[in-house]
Amino acid sequence: LLITPSFINWTSYRAEITQKVKEATGRQVVIGGDIIFSILPSPVLKVGDIRLSNMENAEHPDMVSIRQLDVAVSFMPLLAGNVHISSIRLIEPVIYLEKNEKGLANWEFSKPGDVEPELEVANQTGNPAFTDVDANEDTPLPLQIDDFIIENGHIVFDDKTSATKEQISEL
Repeated sequence: LLITPSFINWTSYRAEITQKVKEATGRQVVIGGDIIFSILPSPVLKVGDIRLSNMENAEHPDMVSIRQLDVAVSFMPLLAGNVHISSIRLIEPVIYLEKNEKGLANWEFSKPGDVEPELEVANQTGNPAFTDVDANEDTPLPLQIDDFIIENGHIVFDDKTSATKEQISEL
């Protein structure tokens, strides 16, 4: 069970991965490089040449491009149902944050047909820190990230509504 993932060609799952990203974000993702996943000696995911498309009529076709993404996960906490990411490395990411003339921002994701959700506010009594969680509710896994590393990153912020453009290079 532990060595089986090393024999699977994860790159062949590009279509399924890109479809799930499109369903979640409404944007196209392209994975041009290999996808490598192994469990031993500790879980590691490596994905090369990732590009996330920008909103329509944006200045740049890709909102994000990353030469390589590396994610290392601690094995023992997974057995207890916790996700403990020891490191996330973005190698040569290029990120374009744009706000067009109409004030639409490319970091606000929406899928076609989405409607603005209504916020439901629960009536709480007592201290919310000590509120019991219903066991039947879908609760996310506990998540811990130790290191978030960016190597040679480039970020551009371009706000057309205020004619502001800022750049950070060699991050």
